Amino acid sequence: MKVNEMKIHITDFLCLVAIITIILFLVDLPVRADQVSENISGRLYELEEKNEYDYSSKTVYGTITSTGSQFGSFCLKGNLEKVSDVNGFSAYEVTEGNAQFYYSPTGPLVSAGEDDWHIIEDKSSEVMGEKIDNKILGGAILVQTSKEGSKGGEKWLTDIVKTNITSKDAGYKEDFYEANEIQQVNGCFYRIIVVYEVERKKTEKKLFSADKERKKYIETYEFYLKDTSEAKIAAGKHPNTKKVVADRSNVVNTGKDNGFSGAESFKDKDPHYGWQLGSFILKGYTSTANYEGEEVFLKNKGDAISLNFNLEEDITKLNGKENLSIAEDKNGSDQIFQVEKTNFKHGALIILHTDYEGKKSRPILYTDFLAAYARTGADTRVQLFEEGDYEVALDYEIKDSSGIDSYTDYRMSFSFKIRNGRSMVYAFNNISKSQIESGDLASGGFTLNTANSHYLDINVLPYKLQNEGGGKKRLISQGTRPASDGESFTEEGVYKVTVDNRYQSGEDDPLYFYVGSDPYIIALYKAGDDPFEALNGINEKIQAGYTLENNGNLNPPKPKEEKVEKADNDIEETTNSEDEEAESIDDSSQIEQENTTITKNEEESREIEETEENEDFVEAEQNENKSNTALIIVFLAIICSCMGLIIVKKRGAK
Repeated sequence: MKVNEMKIHITDFLCLVAIITIILFLVDLPVRADQVSENISGRLYELEEKNEYDYSSKTVYGTITSTGSQFGSFCLKGNLEKVSDVNGFSAYEVTEGNAQFYYSPTGPLVSAGEDDWHIIEDKSSEVMGEKIDNKILGGAILVQTSKEGSKGGEKWLTDIVKTNITSKDAGYKEDFYEANEIQQVNGCFYRIIVVYEVERKKTEKKLFSADKERKKYIETYEFYLKDTSEAKIAAGKHPNTKKVVADRSNVVNTGKDNGFSGAESFKDKDPHYGWQLGSFILKGYTSTANYEGEEVFLKNKGDAISLNFNLEEDITKLNGKENLSIAEDKNGSDQIFQVEKTNFKHGALIILHTDYEGKKSRPILYTDFLAAYARTGADTRVQLFEEGDYEVALDYEIKDSSGIDSYTDYRMSFSFKIRNGRSMVYAFNNISKSQIESGDLASGGFTLNTANSHYLDINVLPYKLQNEGGGKKRLISQGTRPASDGESFTEEGVYKVTVDNRYQSGEDDPLYFYVGSDPYIIALYKAGDDPFEALNGINEKIQAGYTLENNGNLNPPKPKEEKVEKADNDIEETTNSEDEEAESIDDSSQIEQENTTITKNEEESREIEETEENEDFVEAEQNENKSNTALIIVFLAIICSCMGLIIVKKRGAK
């Protein structure tokens, strides 16, 4: 075989080895859902100056690439994965959390001078035939949603409007919108509309004509989002359901424009008399428990409890009557939850969460709630819930147009509690940051982690070693005290940790953790039994002559060596024959040899024990270095691949 041919085969072999190595190691590398930024392309429409931002009859003027337009750029951020288009819309799966919408009005139009096309203030307040609350001024952005994704416009619902977005004083932020659980879980189509007016000086001035020219633009961005993570968990693992609002007893007539604070009983002539708008249902919990006379919903790891609303009425024809409908409440407020006046639109859902410390969160407000459900369908999920106490209210206004239009406000309210059903607490080594189990040693201490189970009763009982006399030691209690999530323990000793879940009967076995580098502590850890029984055994062995080494090993006492003593008259006995003297020397040598053999065996046994114990400590370090080693090997394999390809290309060139 020629030298060049041999080099070629070696190169091919190295490439093959590198590729196989990469595949083997990458298969086992963990995949983590990371935040990504996805620039969205769109359509640009150019309109006449007098056009009221309606592009329904216009053709597309141009395509906006992912790099942005003359006015700005739009992008999605979050844990996203691109999937196949849905109904002609670009589609993304949301694998975790909620997607955020960003629009940056930083294009060349924003900073251009008067001689060039530049942004001007538009005093109009209408987009696609819809009146908006404020003037457009330095540009406006609208978020519209739809269940079907119709491109005709009649089934799109405007969620929010931001105006004067190029003004620093308007308070506009680039992260102007975040998708909510209702939209993502059920799947939602989005249309982002950006509108603005531009102006420039005319290069050629004509008599009796303006010296400036103007035109308007519309940008549209359309896509589809669908939650694929917790939606699947909640839908399948525990199909338990329970109605938390099952009848009209949770609904009261609150009067009119008083912050939904009244509580009048229904009368015969009440528009809401005799029928129910809908019901709320909790889904996905493991079980329920009765605690102090109140029902509590329990969840375990992997569960995702969700609140669902089942709309039972047509909001445009309530109770089958043409004259009854859900009205748009433009100046709604909730006095009980302290929600300030805002446009509740067609019903507002308000959720207030109280955590384990009694702290109340800012109320979560879903406006236009009933219209959204009329669009997305009945019996769909509202939100995922973690531990805590929840208060919920659905505020809505009914319009009666049978005579002179009259309006009445109603409030459907209820509460529920969610707790983690498990009573697990986790401990992590302060040095390695890795999780440790009961009975493990953490020389630098450990930290407790309740994995968001905040309603557990955790008690820690530390024990310290104390000399008892005669070479013995004992464990002295330092007193039981409650512990909390994230608390760290670093003082040397033995720690007994007990966990109690007040919502479930029975107690779990206590957990023991060993902290410090004292040989006794290490010996207790190695014993692997109850620390008190283990200490008794250690004391007994030390009393029997065992020695305790720094690594926690107990070595047995050395056997006593027999000494050959010469009598005083041995000096005078010189008549012994040379054979007897030689025999005595041989016997003495044999004794010394046996003693030496015993000592060597003991040392070898001790060395083996120390080696085995050290292997346990070394193994932990090796495990931590495995991931780093894997990455290094992958990196070297990639280099080999590149070198091999370069050689192959050079060979081909030759």
